[in-house]
Amino acid sequence: VSQSRYAARVDSDDIQEPPRLARQFEFLETNPGIGVVGTAVSLIGENDSTFGQKKFPTLSSTIKAQLCVNNPISHATVMYRKSCAEMYGSYDEKFCAAEDYEMWLRWRNKGVEFANLEEKLVLYRIPNNLRRNRLNWRCNLQAKLLHFDKKYFFKNLLGVFLVFIAWLFPPRFFEPIYLKWVATKTKH
Repeated sequence: VSQSRYAARVDSDDIQEPPRLARQFEFLETNPGIGVVGTAVSLIGENDSTFGQKKFPTLSSTIKAQLCVNNPISHATVMYRKSCAEMYGSYDEKFCAAEDYEMWLRWRNKGVEFANLEEKLVLYRIPNNLRRNRLNWRCNLQAKLLHFDKKYFFKNLLGVFLVFIAWLFPPRFFEPIYLKWVATKTKH
């Protein structure tokens, strides 16, 4: 168990840029009101070639509102204050296909502030067999319903509606849409 005040998430198949942890550490040290910080990502394929990037909102207010519809925090890039997990709980295994998303929604409702750095500090691997199945959508929907926040009433309704529709249809119907959204291709 780490003795640090912070915890960093790393996926084994992604590539971390060397300054990632130092930049996030510095950010959290100089922004004591922020509990979670992620970064933008460069998208890579199975052969490590870069084919795009994904940027996320940087302001906490925007991140909190967008959480109603989708997850604006790349889990593979996150560093957070361990005190947040100690106060509000960590990953809930009941949400096995959306445990990070559920935790962010729970923390948002407890007042945790979020940020994303604009810098691309992780090369995020998009596997050839990326799939969202009914379990993913069900866990996502359950997290949205459990942490429905009246402050974002209409955005929450939209998010619940979109995920419910995705959950109803066979995965092959929404897979092209989901892949296009995940792998938003932009020129470098």
